[in-house]
Parts: sequence; C-alpha cells; structure tokens
Amino acid sequence: MKQKDTAQGVAAGQARRTFLRGVAAVGGGAVAAGLVPSLAQAAPADPAGNSAPEAAGDTARYRVTEHVARYYDTLK
Repeated sequence: MKQKDTAQGVAAGQARRTFLRGVAAVGGGAVAAGLVPSLAQAAPADPAGNSAPEAAGDTARYRVTEHVARYYDTLK
C-alpha cells in the first residue's frame, strides 16, 4: 500500500510540474506580447510636416564644441 501512495505522489508531482511549466510559458508569452508593440512603435510624426533635420533649425545640428574638439585631437 505504501508503494501505491508513492507512485501516486510521483504522478501528482509530475502533473504539478507540467502545469507550472505551462503557466510559466503562458506568462512569458503574455509579457513578450506586451513588449512587442511598444518596441515596434514608430517615432511620433512631426506635426509641422518637417522631415529633414535642417528644417528644425540650428538646434538639431551637430556642433563640435571646444571640449569635443579636444577629444577629437586626442584620437590623432
């Protein structure tokens, strides 16, 4: 009788592990599905319709400031 109880306990443990693996897989899939749309979103459109960076004025352009120029000099 003790062996029968042990066999049932092993079967119950395996069923429990299988169930928990399934729950973990579904939970992981739900998290991944929630992340994909946020990663795939495009940048918001410019309301003025300006697509070129030059159209945004001088603030959008790259500037080599004094400290950047000193860094570039160290690379030579």
